[in-house]
Amino acid sequence: GPFSFIHLLSLLVLYSLWEAINAARKGEIAKHKTTMVRLYALGLILTGAFTLLPGRVMYRVFFS
Repeated sequence: GPFSFIHLLSLLVLYSLWEAINAARKGEIAKHKTTMVRLYALGLILTGAFTLLPGRVMYRVFFS
């Protein structure tokens, strides 16, 4: 099918990983840590939210 918002999320993840690795290589550990924590938290929250959208399998598991 066509591209969706999840595909944009994948691009955001790749960009964030690139930024985090560059920060670590430059010795900017605080920036690296912040980027990785945000990526982890958003990954859990956003993917969880998308998983529970109506019409998806996990929505039916939890709410049917």
